[in-house]
Amino acid sequence: MTKLSNIMAVLALVWLTSCAPALQVSFDHDRSVNFRKYSTYKVEPVKSDDKDPVLNSELNQERVKNALVDQMKNRGYTYTEENPQLVIRYFTDVQNRQETQSNNTGYWGWWGRPSNTYTRNYREARLVVNMVDAATNRLVWQGWAEGEESGNNRKQDRDAAIRLTVSRILEQYPHRASQGYNDEATSRR
Repeated sequence: MTKLSNIMAVLALVWLTSCAPALQVSFDHDRSVNFRKYSTYKVEPVKSDDKDPVLNSELNQERVKNALVDQMKNRGYTYTEENPQLVIRYFTDVQNRQETQSNNTGYWGWWGRPSNTYTRNYREARLVVNMVDAATNRLVWQGWAEGEESGNNRKQDRDAAIRLTVSRILEQYPHRASQGYNDEATSRR
């Protein structure tokens, strides 16, 4: 019975992961920056040239901002509109993509086997999060996620998808807010 339970658990896990949309997450950062010096931040959207009325709606922009605020709060950062140390700027865009698959099976003598080619059009959405040092206005960290845009229109799914996407992006930002950071004390070590 235990062996059957283990097999069923593995099959359930495979089924769940196969249903999850593929989300590619990456990041880049300035290695010379000491991220321990940041403890306050603010969040603002970047005005995008992408005119997608759904992806860039005020509703989705607010969802992204709220998810960023929650993630940063969990890392010990304090939100402030006045004199933040970090400014988190984010934007979304979407691009039309095309995927082509072909299963050429080769030739047998003079007669060729038929080959099937399939083309699929889809939209790829991207969320980019930029962290800028407010004092120098320099980009110090950038994370982004790309994935196929979901056709699901349920609000709960959009909320959950945005929260998951922001969470996955900020998993790449391992820093926590440092309370009482002092440049002089750090430079003496």
